[in-house]
Amino acid sequence: MRRRRLVVLAAIAGAAGLVVYAVAVEPNAAVTRRTRVECAGLEAPVSLLVFSDVDYPRAAACRATLRRAAEDDRADLILVPGDFIDRNRTFSDPSVVRAGGEEIAALPAGTARLLAPGEAESAQLEALRRAFRGLPVTIGENERLPVEVRGQTIDLFVADLLTDPVPWGVGPIAGRPCVSAGSRSVNSSIVYDGPGASSWSDVEVTLAFRLDRADSYIDLRVGWRPGADPAGDTGWRILRHEYHKTFRLVPRFAGEHRLSGRTESGYEPEPGVWHRARIVLHDDGEATRIRARFWPERGVEPAFWTIDAEDAGPGRRHSGSIAVGARFGGRAIADLRVSGPGGRELLKEPFDDAPRFRRDWRQPSRLAAWAFSERTGPRILLAHDPDIVLDLAALGAPPPDLVVAGHTHGGQIRLPLLPPFYTATRLPRRFASGLHSWHGIPFYVTPGLGTSVLPARFLVPPEITRIDLVPSGPAFAR
Repeated sequence: MRRRRLVVLAAIAGAAGLVVYAVAVEPNAAVTRRTRVECAGLEAPVSLLVFSDVDYPRAAACRATLRRAAEDDRADLILVPGDFIDRNRTFSDPSVVRAGGEEIAALPAGTARLLAPGEAESAQLEALRRAFRGLPVTIGENERLPVEVRGQTIDLFVADLLTDPVPWGVGPIAGRPCVSAGSRSVNSSIVYDGPGASSWSDVEVTLAFRLDRADSYIDLRVGWRPGADPAGDTGWRILRHEYHKTFRLVPRFAGEHRLSGRTESGYEPEPGVWHRARIVLHDDGEATRIRARFWPERGVEPAFWTIDAEDAGPGRRHSGSIAVGARFGGRAIADLRVSGPGGRELLKEPFDDAPRFRRDWRQPSRLAAWAFSERTGPRILLAHDPDIVLDLAALGAPPPDLVVAGHTHGGQIRLPLLPPFYTATRLPRRFASGLHSWHGIPFYVTPGLGTSVLPARFLVPPEITRIDLVPSGPAFAR
């Protein structure tokens, strides 16, 4: 009995010791790691100092280690992939935010200090910029920020997944050519911008589509005309989303509407399988009629129109291009055709030619614009969320030389020989930290300096990373 009691007490003491270590020791014991990445087109080595997820003004001990590391080994660029300030309430005191910016500014850097917004920073971007005004810290938001390091240009792009529309990419799914887009909280779209498309009238549109999830958003648009920016585009929308899972007709343009008929289709597409849609837009001079029907691709096309409505208003829209909108969840579009009066073919788009897609279709993603733009030097993408590599892979663009991200905290808690339990990313858990490759895209995920949700770390110490970019070639081989 006494021996059993001693074993139990020892187990309790051991467990208590692990808890104390996870809460009081490891979160304050930042480590410095070093890695190297070969970059084509680089003429001389460039050093990066990377840290993230500080949750300023917390992580004081780790920030002290950061200062010593930066002073002992001065880097060319300091990159902060988000969540340096990770509490909305912190922004209520601009002096605290300013003090955080001054800490970054005080870190020695040969050329520049750049920050990609995390979640709270993205929502408070203007407040962050006001607090950092005058400091040698550049806050990017979906923009190209080239930097010169010893006479060579680093083509750097700073991304914010919370504000840049999800990019669309052309590529096969299960062998079928299509265009697809993943999940993002901000609206995105592709608009056909070929010659004469903005004046198409009396059109019939057919297409195939597939949704990844039951709550995937998809928005089929006809009579569509571009505005000064994507938010100003107007026309007819036939959409379904996470709160309204059957297709319905919604006009989006100014003017008086006199809408009558069936605007609710009652059709809820099953996720994971292909469906088809047929949409007809016709104006007889007195009213515009919009009809649509949907069916499983392996089924039989119904003979009736599930949407059949008329707009007799003076501001009605009956001409314009076609477009597809996206938001939450994933979706794919294939086999799209548009015909005009008398069945004349206006567009046959199988989505099997990526260069043609980029030429003829307009999309608002600034990441996509940068990814396909002409290279001006070695390319680095800085983002808070490592899911950015999923967007890059879907685009099919030439990969950058390196993606630098944070967000995961490395998972914070893990057991020996096992991946962390949770990483807050759609990437496999084994990619929670360190240098990896995804579909040929090299990326580094820093576990950060602070903690999230639980004020603890176990076998995932806070990390300050020195990344040495070196020219590719035998002279710089390991």
